[in-house]
Amino acid sequence: MKIEEIKEIIKWIEGMDIVKDNPVLLQSIKKLEDDIRKSIFTVVVLGEFKRGKSTFVNALLGTPLLPMNILPETATINAIMYNDKPMLSVVRMDGSQEEGEVSYEYLQQFSASNSNDEALKSIKYIKIGYPLDLLKNRIVLVDTPGVSDLNQQRCDITYQFLPKANAVIFLLDANSPLKKSEKEFIETELFPLGIRDIIFLANKYDCIDEEEDGDDFLDDLKIRLSKAFQVDKVDAPLKEIEIYPVSALDALDGIEEHNSDKVRTSGILQIKKRLIDILQYGDLEKRKVISYNYRLQIILKQLIKFIESYKAIKESDRESLQKACDALLEIQEKRENNKKNIRAYAEKQKATIYAMTDKSIRYFQRKLTEEIMDSIQSYNGADFKEFVEHKIARSIKNNFENWVRNYTPYVDTALSKMGQELANGLSWYLKKKIQILTNRDGELKITRDIMNVEAEDVSIVNLQAGVAAAVGAVGLLAVLGSVVMPFVSMAALPYLRQKMLKEKLQTAKINVIPVVQQQIAEGINRLQYETHKYIDRQTENIIMNTEYAYQNILNQMQENINKECAERKKKKSNTEYELRKIEMLLHEVQKVHDTIANK
Repeated sequence: MKIEEIKEIIKWIEGMDIVKDNPVLLQSIKKLEDDIRKSIFTVVVLGEFKRGKSTFVNALLGTPLLPMNILPETATINAIMYNDKPMLSVVRMDGSQEEGEVSYEYLQQFSASNSNDEALKSIKYIKIGYPLDLLKNRIVLVDTPGVSDLNQQRCDITYQFLPKANAVIFLLDANSPLKKSEKEFIETELFPLGIRDIIFLANKYDCIDEEEDGDDFLDDLKIRLSKAFQVDKVDAPLKEIEIYPVSALDALDGIEEHNSDKVRTSGILQIKKRLIDILQYGDLEKRKVISYNYRLQIILKQLIKFIESYKAIKESDRESLQKACDALLEIQEKRENNKKNIRAYAEKQKATIYAMTDKSIRYFQRKLTEEIMDSIQSYNGADFKEFVEHKIARSIKNNFENWVRNYTPYVDTALSKMGQELANGLSWYLKKKIQILTNRDGELKITRDIMNVEAEDVSIVNLQAGVAAAVGAVGLLAVLGSVVMPFVSMAALPYLRQKMLKEKLQTAKINVIPVVQQQIAEGINRLQYETHKYIDRQTENIIMNTEYAYQNILNQMQENINKECAERKKKKSNTEYELRKIEMLLHEVQKVHDTIANK
């Protein structure tokens, strides 16, 4: 399909009277129309948190511009486009722009570690102009927060930007490539948006043992990705897997050190060449049209669903509609009792998550204590103070960080499952209850279409509620520093400092061990406390979302049916004529959608 044909269909949709009553659909159309007009090709860099996305973008830029850290650092959308001279604007939600300095130090104020969520809420994205030849052909390179960031606000920022993506660079960790959560994200968030141009990068490739894994690693990974996304199937979203090894950190270090060998072995040059082939010399316009085509299909599907719902209401008579109104009123009256049921279920699930997490924390405490005690007992060096204050403290800190990093995805998954179960239960209840209430005399036939509530509708309402559904304002990683630091310090043991040379090493160990055990126990208690707070906060958010969705969906249904009831009282004669028009429109839209989908 040509770009002019897409424009004509958009204009045709905008002219429909029925579309004017659907602001969500209108917004999607306007965004597509705006992107076509600007003719920008957007490449979005994605990956779970701490996959090295910002480091990779910095390596492409050839300078450490974007903030990087051990903990999740990117908190805003950073859109980088070509400009002869470096420039920066902070684009806010109200449309205003604030000029800023193009520097690492300036951007640090917008990072996850240096800013709070309230301050970031007013920022739509940060626009950066930079003289990078790769971006000359109206290309925008976008650095995003992690798609599994424990902070829901940062995660939502990424999800809301995805529809603009024409292509994606997806970073994997070479040490644990393609986790289940990464595969599910690609399948549930990228493929439905029609995103098919995906380049995979196996970052931190320098950590792979070349003698054991290097030769076959990429081949095995490519086979694994091919099987995961079933590229051999005719209707597979991905026709082939394109993956490159890279060490973004080595690339950036090599650039700063002017070490050409380090840059070459990092793999960044090969990736740059591939991007240049695609963005400067490839069939870029064709790729744009394909992306617009998929987005148009999504809009047409939404339009078809909206017309079908509208048609179902028109087909119902006034008496049936009144029955539906009465049924909704009865459910509204039971809302408080249902709120109690929602909270009771959530609290029960929370207790299960508590138990699961506490068991893991206590096991972690036992293993860590055993490991640290063994290290102290086996020490035979001369500088016991250095060993305790630095090596033991660092070992404890690293173990705490690893537990949080490795275990919090399980907590997050359990919380997400809780939210999904509530969403499923809510959608089932609304559909079944309304059908039962409105079919008491066996006459009502249209409620299934009118009350077509799905779990995904609950999720959409959640976003409108402005309440984080799965994770709260502060993730566990954000409090990690206060959990594990400070640990053992000889400053807390002045008698050891004074008598170290006089007493035997064994005596020093006897004195240190209880202090270390106490520090570990205090850290574990704080970790458990923060984990419980985290679970409490997220459970409360989930309950609030579910209650909001429950009331909001009922209100929308009530509003639609009441409006139709009022209209029916005023005019009856035009019903059949309207239905014929709606059926013709539905047939026409379905035909256009099928034509586009088959091209």
